[in-house]
Amino acid sequence: MKRSPTPSSAAKAIANNKNFPLEILLKVPAAAAEAIASDEDLLREILLRLPAKHLIRSKCVSKQWLSLISSSEFCRSHVRRHNTSLKAAALFFECGPYHVQPAGFHMVPLNNQCSKALPLDFASEVRIKQSCNGLFLCRSFHNADDCFIYFVSNPTTKKLRKISFSLENRLYAVNLAYDPLKAVHYKVIAIRRSVGVAREFEICIYSSQTNG
Repeated sequence: MKRSPTPSSAAKAIANNKNFPLEILLKVPAAAAEAIASDEDLLREILLRLPAKHLIRSKCVSKQWLSLISSSEFCRSHVRRHNTSLKAAALFFECGPYHVQPAGFHMVPLNNQCSKALPLDFASEVRIKQSCNGLFLCRSFHNADDCFIYFVSNPTTKKLRKISFSLENRLYAVNLAYDPLKAVHYKVIAIRRSVGVAREFEICIYSSQTNG
């Protein structure tokens, strides 16, 4: 008679396997699954070994998994484990003339980790101005009196955050700075003309850590 693996041995076997698919994790024996769920350190170590595309699916398993995977400390540890060097995954090309509202985007994968087009549901409302390590700096397509609205988008998580700048004076340049190997937070740097001074400019920095 074939014996089933004990909870501890099954959990250790999973933790020691550096490249196992999510399907295997979800099909472990019930006793082993309970042992893993009750040991958050072990669960964290297992989830850290999953590639990013599996982690997104894993958020739906339970509230415990969602909370763990969404934490900034876990995100930072996962990026450091899986990205010893940051490489571009794909190229995006905007369709249509630049002076009209974009009709969509073409994507050219650069590796096997990005095999299909990412959903860019916001593309009809904004123009992508810059990409930086997986994030997009976007600007509203329509404007009134040159007062554009800026956003930072994560196409993987489909999250979009509005960046608020004072509209007292015109923005001359806006850029996104983000290095996930150093921090989970990003910054948006804007240069604008000083109020009442002809040739002086101000530098404004927005941080996602403080939301301002």
